[in-house]
Amino acid sequence: MRSIPSAESAGDPPLDSHQASGQLSITKDGAKDGCRPRRHVLVIGVVYTTCSAAMALLAVTGAYFDTDTEISLARRTTMAAFACLVMSAFGAFSSGWIAAYFRERLVLGKTAIVHQGIFRRRVVDPPSATRIKWRRNAVIVIRTASTRIAIDLDKFTTDEQEEIICFLRATFKPDIQHGWQKFHEARLAMLGPRKRSPGAAAICAIMLIVFGNLLVLSWLQGLGLHWLPLSVANILGGLWYIWRIIVFRDRPSEGQPAVDDPRK
Repeated sequence: MRSIPSAESAGDPPLDSHQASGQLSITKDGAKDGCRPRRHVLVIGVVYTTCSAAMALLAVTGAYFDTDTEISLARRTTMAAFACLVMSAFGAFSSGWIAAYFRERLVLGKTAIVHQGIFRRRVVDPPSATRIKWRRNAVIVIRTASTRIAIDLDKFTTDEQEEIICFLRATFKPDIQHGWQKFHEARLAMLGPRKRSPGAAAICAIMLIVFGNLLVLSWLQGLGLHWLPLSVANILGGLWYIWRIIVFRDRPSEGQPAVDDPRK
C-alpha cells in the first residue's frame, strides 16, 4: 500500500522537480512525493490519443490518395478536414489524461491540503474549511471562503481512496460534512460483490456496430476506400464487446470491502 504523505506546513509547500525521476512532486523540506493518479489514467490517455491520431491520419491520406472515387478533391478535402477536427477534439480531451498523470499531485496534512492540478496549485488550510461535500460520483469537494479543491477518487488506487476518505472524515468537523451517507451507500454498492452488468458493454457494442455499418455504406456509396478499414475496426470492436458479454455473463465482478466510517 502506498501511503499518502503529509504536508505539515502552514504555508504553501514549494513545488520542486526531482532530477532523478523527472516527475513533479509537492515537497516540504525533502518530504515524500505527493500521491499521483494511478497508471490506468495514463493508459487511457495514451490509447485514446493514439487512436484519434491514427483515424485523423487515415482520413487525410484517404482524401488525397484514394483514386477510386468520383468525388472531387475539394469535397474530399472538406470531409478530411471535418474528420481531423472531430479527432482533434477527442485527442485534446485524451491528452488531458496524460497531462493529469504527470502533473497532478495530492498531499494531505493536518495543517495543509495541497492539490497540484494540470495548470494551477490550490492549498487549503483544514481549520479554515467551511464545507466538505461528499458526492455520489466519487468526488469530494473541499471549500473555504476563497478556495475550492475537488478530489476525484477514481484517479487513485483503492488503497489510496481508503486513506483519503479516512483522513478527511477524521480531520474535518461533522457539521461541515454533507452528503456522507449517500456517498457511503454508493461506495458500498460499487465495491461490494455484485454480478457484472452487461448494460454498458451492450451500449458500446451497438454504437460501434451501427457506426461501422454507416462507414460501410459510405464506402459502398463511393465516398472513398479509406472508410472501409475504419468500418472493419468499429465492427470488430462491437463484436469484442459482445464476446465479453457472453463470456463474463455469469461471472461476478470482483469486489473489495468498502471503507468503514472512521468516526464510528
